[in-house]
Amino acid sequence: MLAVRFHGAPPARISGIRRIFRRRFRGDETGVAAVEAALVLPLFVGILLGIIDFGGLFYLKHEMNVVANEVSRSMALGYLNPTEAESRAGAMLPDWGTAKFTVTASMPSSDEVKLVISVPTEQAALVNFAAFSFGDTMSVASIKRKD
Repeated sequence: MLAVRFHGAPPARISGIRRIFRRRFRGDETGVAAVEAALVLPLFVGILLGIIDFGGLFYLKHEMNVVANEVSRSMALGYLNPTEAESRAGAMLPDWGTAKFTVTASMPSSDEVKLVISVPTEQAALVNFAAFSFGDTMSVASIKRKD
């Protein structure tokens, strides 16, 4: 064993202090919970924020899909023209913070109607923690045949 001297203290005195500290703190587990929490809490909070963000994005995509299907069906049945369909879809979409939805209604052919709803993902994300997984823009399209 290598003897280390601090300001002229004899090595036997230092090893005796080490023994005292070892005996004194051997069974002491004070602060263990705080250390464990400091290690686990950031991971837990990150997972929780990811779950909240994914849940919000999935909910918003579902609502966009419901609105697109309902309004395109009304267009296909002849109740709405494309301009009315765009304003109707915009009114039916949920108020989602700063998200700015883009609604485009068209009739690509004489027997089809198409409605596209899109929103920038970073505006749609609640926490903006998991927005990278949906790409730059979340969009939903609904194409229906006219009756």
